[in-house]
Amino acid sequence: MLKWILGFLIGCCSIFWLKEPFLLLESSLIIIAILFLLVVLGRIKKESYRLKTGLLISLGFAAGVAWLNIHSQLRLSKQIREPLTESHIIEAKVVSIPQVYDGLIVFKAKVLTSDKQNLKGLKLKFSWYQYKDRDVEKLATVEIPKLGELWQFKVSIKPITSALNIAGYDAERQAFLESISGKANIKNGDAKRLSLVSNFSIYALRQLIYERLSEHENAGIFQALLIGEKSLVSAKQRQIIQALGISHLLAISGLHISIIAGLCFWLSYKTIIAINKLGFSISPIYISGVISLLAAISYSALAGFSIATVRAMIMWGVFILAISTSSHNSLIRALAIAALMVLLFDPVSVLSYGFWLTFLSIVIIGTVLFGRVTSQSKFLLGVKVQWHISLGMALLVVFMFQQISLISFAINLVLIPVFSILLLPLIFISILLEIFFDVNYPIAVIDNALSSIFSWINVESLKSLGLFLKAYIIKPMLFLLLLIYLFLLIPIGKLKALPIMALCLTILTITLNQKKDLVYKLLVFDVGHGSANLIYNDEYAILYDTGFANDGFSYAESTLIPTIRKLGIKQINLIIISHKDLDHSGGAKAIQNAFVIDEVIDSSSCQQLNHFSFKALQLVSFSYKSFNNLKPNNSSCVVKVIIRNTSILLTGDIEKEAEKYLLNNDSNQLKADVLISPHHGSNTSSTYPFIKTVDAPLVIHSTDRFNRYGFPKDAVLKRYSEMHYRQLSTGCAGMVTIKLGSLELQTEKMRQHRRIWRLKECQL
Repeated sequence: MLKWILGFLIGCCSIFWLKEPFLLLESSLIIIAILFLLVVLGRIKKESYRLKTGLLISLGFAAGVAWLNIHSQLRLSKQIREPLTESHIIEAKVVSIPQVYDGLIVFKAKVLTSDKQNLKGLKLKFSWYQYKDRDVEKLATVEIPKLGELWQFKVSIKPITSALNIAGYDAERQAFLESISGKANIKNGDAKRLSLVSNFSIYALRQLIYERLSEHENAGIFQALLIGEKSLVSAKQRQIIQALGISHLLAISGLHISIIAGLCFWLSYKTIIAINKLGFSISPIYISGVISLLAAISYSALAGFSIATVRAMIMWGVFILAISTSSHNSLIRALAIAALMVLLFDPVSVLSYGFWLTFLSIVIIGTVLFGRVTSQSKFLLGVKVQWHISLGMALLVVFMFQQISLISFAINLVLIPVFSILLLPLIFISILLEIFFDVNYPIAVIDNALSSIFSWINVESLKSLGLFLKAYIIKPMLFLLLLIYLFLLIPIGKLKALPIMALCLTILTITLNQKKDLVYKLLVFDVGHGSANLIYNDEYAILYDTGFANDGFSYAESTLIPTIRKLGIKQINLIIISHKDLDHSGGAKAIQNAFVIDEVIDSSSCQQLNHFSFKALQLVSFSYKSFNNLKPNNSSCVVKVIIRNTSILLTGDIEKEAEKYLLNNDSNQLKADVLISPHHGSNTSSTYPFIKTVDAPLVIHSTDRFNRYGFPKDAVLKRYSEMHYRQLSTGCAGMVTIKLGSLELQTEKMRQHRRIWRLKECQL
C-alpha cells in the first residue's frame, strides 16, 4: 500500500513538467498500462520483492498521472481562454468576503445563471470600481456585496493572466489551484442584490466576524487569524511581518488548526479523566479525538474551507489515528493514507507550497519522536522538535524561494512555541468573547499591545542588519541537501555519517567552484502595463525602471526582487528611472530596500549616464531638457546600452514629439539591435521615421495581455511589421531574456516553457 501511494504521489507531481493534459490516445495507453501492471502484479510470487515493489510504484504512478489528467482536464474545460466579446448579465453567489480598496471592491462569486453563454458553475474573480475609501461608517451606508448573497451583475469577462517571470507570484497557477475560471469587471450601476443570506448560515457568521473586527486598529491581524482574511493588514504591518519572516503565522494552516484542535483535545481529555475518577468508563482518547476533530472542522468552516484548512483537517485526523494506535508504523501508514486522501480530493494540491510544508513538518516530528529511546525531559524534547522543524522548514524555504532570513530563523525558533501555547489561543478566545458575549476588554488589551509592538519595530533597522542568507544553490543540490537532512533524522546508527558527509562535501565543492558568467543578458520583465529591464552578468547589474506599485501592490516585491535574487545578484550598480509615472518608478523604494545600490539616476540627472561605463558595456543617454515644455511622458530618460557589437535602445514613455527631437539632434546614434518600444506600443509613439532610423531587428512591447488600452495598437504593429521588425510582447511571451554581445540575438521567452495551468503564448 505504501509503495503504491508513493507512486501515486510521484504521478501527481508530473504536473510540474507536463505541458498539456493527455489526449484520448495517451489516456488510453495509461489505462492499458495500469491493466497490464495489475495482471503482472497478480502473477508475481511473494519472493520477488524488488520486482513487486517496482510494479506497485509503477502502478501507483500510472494511476496518479491518470487521476491528475482527469482533474486538469476538468479545470481547463472551465477556464476562460479569450476575452468574451460581449457583456453578460449573470446571477452569481458571493463566495468570498469582499475586499474594499481605494475605489475598488474585489471578491469571488460562483455563477448560477447567465443570459448569452453557458457560464453556469464557473467561479470568477470580480472587480467593481466604485468606492473611494475604506471608511467603516461610509461602507455601512452603501450597497456592498456580502458573503453568501445572490446578486445580478452586468460584466465583461476575460481570462486570468499573470506576469510570468522566472520567480515571483504566478496568478495563473493560483487560479488553477483555486479553480477560478476568469476575471469579471462590473460597471458602476450595473449590479442589483437579489437576495440576502440567512442569519443562521456560516456565511453570515463569517461576515459578522469580519465587520465586528474591522473596528479594531489591528483588524487585519485578527481577521487573518480567525477567518483567513488579510486585506486590512496595513502596508507597514506587512513590511514588518515579511522582514521578521513570520508571514506563515497569518495564513490559517496546519499549525493553526492543530493549535486550536490540540487545545480542545487536551481540555476534553483532562475533563474525561476527571469524570472517569467518579466511576465512569469513557475512552478519553477516542472522545477527545472526536471533539478535537469537530473543533478542526469548525475552525476550517470559519476560514471558508480553503484548500489549506481542508488539508489540515485531514492531517489532524492522521494525528488522532497515530496516537490511538501509538506506534511508529501506524504514523507512517496514517501519513501515507492522509497524503492519498488529500490527493484523491485534489491531486493539484502538489502545486501548493503548503502541501509540502505540512507533510514535511509531520515527517520531521514523526522521525524525532518515534522509534527512539530517550531519557530527555518533555521540555528538552519539545525544544529538539522545534529545532528540527525550524531547520527542515528553512531548507525547504531556501529550496522554494532561494533565500532565508537569519533573524527569521531565530524568531521562529522562539515565536512558534509561544504563538502555539499562548498567543493564538488567547487571541482566539478574546475574539470569540467579543463577538458572542460582547466582552471587549481582552481583545482591547491585545489590540493595544499589538499596536505598541508594531510601532516599536523599525523595518529599516531590521533590513540594515543584513541578516539575509541568499542561497544561490541550484535546486537539484538543495533537494539533495533536504534528503540528506531527512536521512540524518532516521535512527539507523553511525554508519550513515561517512557517506552523508562525503555527499555534502561534493555538493559544496560543485557549488563553490561555479565559474562566473561574464556574458551580458537583457531581461525584459513581464510587469503588466509597466516597464522594468535588467542588463546584467555575474559582475555588474543595471536596472532600467522598476515596474508599477501603489499602496496595495508592488511588482518590485512580487516579481522583480524574487527574480533578481534568484539570479544571484546581491548588488545593483545602477538604477535608471526613466520618469516619474508609477508604472515605471513605483518599485524604486522597494528595490533600494532589498539590495545594495551604488547609484540612482532619474530623468533630472539623465545626462550623467554618459560618464558611466562598465567592463565591455557603455551607456549613452539623450538629454530630456529640451523636452521640458512637452508632455510629461517626453521627459523620459532615453538610454542606449552598447555591449561590444550589440546595442539596446530603452525609450521610456516618449511620444512623437520627443521622437522628432531625437531624430533632429541624435539620429546618428539611434541605430540599435533591440528596441523597447516607446510608451508600451501606444499610437502616440513609434512614428515611421523613428522606427526606420532605429532599424532594429527586434522590438519588445512591455505591456499587459488583454490590457484595457489595447497596447500595442494595431497601427503600431503594422508600422513595425512594414519595417520588417520581429515583434514580441511581454504580455504574450512573458519575461524575455536575450544574450548580448554575439553576432546573433539568442532570445528566450518564459511562455515557451509550457505548463498545464499557463495560457499559451500569443502571436502579435
